Amino acid sequence: MEKVCFVLGVMPRSGTNFLANVITLHPECVDSAPLHEDFLLSQSHWLQWFCRRTKRNWHPKWEKRNAKLADDVLLAHIGQGLTDFVCDLASEQGDKTVITKTPSSKQLRNFFRLFPERKLIIVIRDGRALVESGVRSFDWDFEKACFDWHRSTQRIQRFVECHQDKAEQILLVKYEDLLANTDIELARIYAFIGCDPSKVASQQVREMDVIGSSEKRGQQQDVDWKPVKRSASFDPAHRHSQWPSNKQRRFDWLAGKSLVEMGYQEEAKTFTLMERCYQRLADLTWGVRVLPRLIYHAVRYRKWIIKTS
Repeated sequence: MEKVCFVLGVMPRSGTNFLANVITLHPECVDSAPLHEDFLLSQSHWLQWFCRRTKRNWHPKWEKRNAKLADDVLLAHIGQGLTDFVCDLASEQGDKTVITKTPSSKQLRNFFRLFPERKLIIVIRDGRALVESGVRSFDWDFEKACFDWHRSTQRIQRFVECHQDKAEQILLVKYEDLLANTDIELARIYAFIGCDPSKVASQQVREMDVIGSSEKRGQQQDVDWKPVKRSASFDPAHRHSQWPSNKQRRFDWLAGKSLVEMGYQEEAKTFTLMERCYQRLADLTWGVRVLPRLIYHAVRYRKWIIKTS
C-alpha cells in the first residue's frame, strides 16, 4: 500500500504550508506537487451524495447478501482512488511517504470513511494570531474569521473524541509548539509518520525561508509566495499582541471557549451584563456592518472577505 500522510489545517493561515515543508525536509518524505493543496476531503460530501444516489439503483437485497456493497466500503474504494491520484503526482515517490495538505477542516468527519488506513496530522494555531494573519493577508472580516476558527476547532475536537479507536492514526500539532519546541515536535511528527527523526536537524527548520507571510504583503493586493530569509524580528505567534481591548473582548466573546479548550488560555473571560448586551447587539448587527466592506472588496478586488476557508 502506498505511504501517504494527510495534513489538515484548522483554517488557512494555520501553518499547513510550514508544517508540510518541515516534514518534507526528511529524505524519506515528498510533497504532492504540483497539487500544492488538495482539498479532497473538503468536497467529500459530494462523494457521499454520489454513493447514495448510485445505491438507489441497487436492489436492497444485494447489500444484505454482501457487506462489500455498504456505503463505507464504496467510499473507501473511492478514497483509495484519490490516494492513487495523489501518489501518481509525486513522481519522486519510490518508497517515500507522500505528504498532501489542505488548510481546512471541512468535512473532517468523512476522513476515515474515505481513508480508513491513512494517517492524519491536524495543525492547530492560536486563533488570535491566525485571525490577525488572515486579516492582514486576505482582508478577512475579523468577526467572521473569529467565529470560523471557533467552529473549526469544535469540529476537530468532536472528530478526535468520536475516533478514539483511531488515536494512533491522528496527531494534533500546535504551530506555536513547532516553533518553540522544534526538537520535541520533530521527534513526535517523524515518529508518527514512521521516519527516523535524526535525519533532520532542528537547525534546518529554524533556517527555513519564510513563505507567504502576512508581514511581507505590504501594500500589495496579494500575498507574496516567494521565499524570503527569516528576519530576527519574525514572530508569527504574537501578531495579536497589539490588539485594542475591544478587539480582544470581541474575540473572547466569539471564540474564547475554544481558546481555553485548545490550551491557549487558562480560563474563559467573564462578561458583565452591560458587556453581554453590547456583544449580543454586535452579533445582531454584524450583517449590516459588514455589507459595505463586502461589496467594496467584491467589486474592486474580487475578494470575498467572509470566505475564510
